[in-house]
Amino acid sequence: MVVDGVAVLSCITIALAAFYFGFHARHRGAYLVFFFAMGMATLAKGILGAVLPCGVVAVFVAWTRQWRVLREMRPVRGAALYLAIVLPWFALVERRIPEFLHYFVVDQHIARYLGHAGEHPAPFWFFVPVIAFGFFPWIVYLPAAASYLRARAELSAFLWSWFAVIFLFFSMSGEKLMGYVLPSYPPLAIMVGGYFAQLWKPGAAVETGRRVCRSALVSGCSLLALAPLSIYGLNRFMRQDGRLSIDELGFWPWGLAAVYAAAGIAQIVFALKRRAGPALAASALSQALAFLVLIGGAAAVDSSLGTRPIGTALARLTRPGDTIVLYRMPQPSVEYYVGRPPTLFKWAGEHAWGMKVRPDRSLVIDDAVELTHLLSSPKTVWVITRAEDLAAAQEFGVPMEVVVGNRKRTVYRNHPAEAE
Repeated sequence: MVVDGVAVLSCITIALAAFYFGFHARHRGAYLVFFFAMGMATLAKGILGAVLPCGVVAVFVAWTRQWRVLREMRPVRGAALYLAIVLPWFALVERRIPEFLHYFVVDQHIARYLGHAGEHPAPFWFFVPVIAFGFFPWIVYLPAAASYLRARAELSAFLWSWFAVIFLFFSMSGEKLMGYVLPSYPPLAIMVGGYFAQLWKPGAAVETGRRVCRSALVSGCSLLALAPLSIYGLNRFMRQDGRLSIDELGFWPWGLAAVYAAAGIAQIVFALKRRAGPALAASALSQALAFLVLIGGAAAVDSSLGTRPIGTALARLTRPGDTIVLYRMPQPSVEYYVGRPPTLFKWAGEHAWGMKVRPDRSLVIDDAVELTHLLSSPKTVWVITRAEDLAAAQEFGVPMEVVVGNRKRTVYRNHPAEAE
């Protein structure tokens, strides 16, 4: 099962775009694309790939009272196509792992949505700032875009149904992560993009330009405010769990602040001069530059926080007969760097079920006595722990040597008297 936010985002977007095209053009073939893309979304992320698009369609049809859609979609034929895509995969997995469907549907969908897993609890309003900052600066233009879209009532109803269903569905969930609401961004982008397109229409360009300049003025002032706030926010975020201080972050907090300040000033200047096009270009450029600065900053702190330095060091130090143990921490990327599957010790949460059904049980250790026995053997064993897990050293039961580490991970090795 591929769990990929971009994959499910793409499939849900294709499904809903195909639905609206079928509705607007009365093209029944487009509805087949809707069901096909919904099936692919289910393979990518689970039954939410069907629940969310169907929820959007249901709300839209009820809102606009366009009941003809239910007949034109040919739901029986569409459901057959959807099941033909989805059922073979789930049947094969269930045949190989008999507990899969119960775990996947009950534990990973229903229990998680109700918050029973308790891994990512968050308040109802959690996604409000996520959308506000994630869609910035374009969210500043959204009120004017929504006002313009009222003239196209059906399209407006569809786009707001798309956004509201996904946003409210995940807001009511007991567990939340920022990426959950990614499928709610495309309708907002369509609204704002359609509004900006009026700048190139002779009859509407002047009035649209005035409104865009007013919004750009607000956006520019917001960017100026974000310049110092970005330094404060990054400093506070990186200090969590003893990560890094702002001095250790190097240039990138200041680079991000400089990008926001320069873009804010540019937008204000262009807005005051009533130059809507350059004001929008400054908005777009600021986001592109901010993204590049963040990518550069992430690379700069990789040695202190990333898995790659740990993985490459282990690949260099380990020998073919050595054992690598992940101590109570899920870190699948280690296998990529060292070229072999690690042994798993007491993984928790959703990973515990993966350990339970793993075909090779020799790669799973369930208790500390078994781990101590492995560490006491003549075999060289490397244990990767969280840097803050100070209790790990006492649970080993044998002398261990710290070989390499960073702010997030520590690597121990048994037989510390041995030479490299």
